[in-house]
Amino acid sequence: MTQGCIELDGERFDIRAKLTSIGGYSAHADQQGLGEFVTGMENWPTDIRIVHGEREAKRILAAQLREQYKQHNRPPAAITTGGAEDLAGQDVFHA
Repeated sequence: MTQGCIELDGERFDIRAKLTSIGGYSAHADQQGLGEFVTGMENWPTDIRIVHGEREAKRILAAQLREQYKQHNRPPAAITTGGAEDLAGQDVFHA
């Protein structure tokens, strides 16, 4: 646990953070590798945010993940595509 404090606008905020490392994951994996990462989890995520890559590639990955959820009879997941530049207008897909 990392502890400390920061002052913002004259107000003190305590920092209590825990750092976690995810083994076997690469942000630079291809679509198949990212799909295998998700489907290899014991508990599949219910919220996936795809924020890196070209818009069309993100849409394709979202569609592939949606199909994986259906094929494996998993509960629906909210799959969001977008990035910092378009957070206000995110596309949300439900698997």
